[in-house]
Amino acid sequence: SDVATETGLSKSAVFSHLGHREELELAVLQHLCEQFTTNVWKPALDQPRGKHRLDGVFERWLDWVDGKPGGGGCGVIQAQIEFDDQPGPTREYLRAQQRRWNGVLDSEFRHLAAGIGSEAAQQMAFEFRCIILGYNQSHRLMVDRSARAKAKSAYGRLMSRNPSAKH
Repeated sequence: SDVATETGLSKSAVFSHLGHREELELAVLQHLCEQFTTNVWKPALDQPRGKHRLDGVFERWLDWVDGKPGGGGCGVIQAQIEFDDQPGPTREYLRAQQRRWNGVLDSEFRHLAAGIGSEAAQQMAFEFRCIILGYNQSHRLMVDRSARAKAKSAYGRLMSRNPSAKH
């Protein structure tokens, strides 16, 4: 209904172009993931691997949660909440994308802290994601004006636990 209203098409016209509801959900999710990659990850590729790249990803991800660009917040987080317990192709696509993203973060933390091992890198990447999820709730739901400062402080503590991250 929202898509039909936004595009000026009838619901039947929307479905004739996109098919079933699952196909529409999947198309929207694919677009969100592409936008996330374009706005959060790709700009960080200009930075050297490790701390500088992770710093860039962190800041852009906070901006993404804030709704910059677009104003709508992080649709990927919203999709996780919506589809985490709904089996089907949309959930499987989301899981695959999140596994891929988790792998990218794990790799960045392994590069940052050469020699810490895979489990330690995975733990750091997990905590990195937890900071973002906590920021999403505190900023968007709780309207905590100090949420960004708290997220930055938590990120600083995470990075300071690794001597390689201080450079």
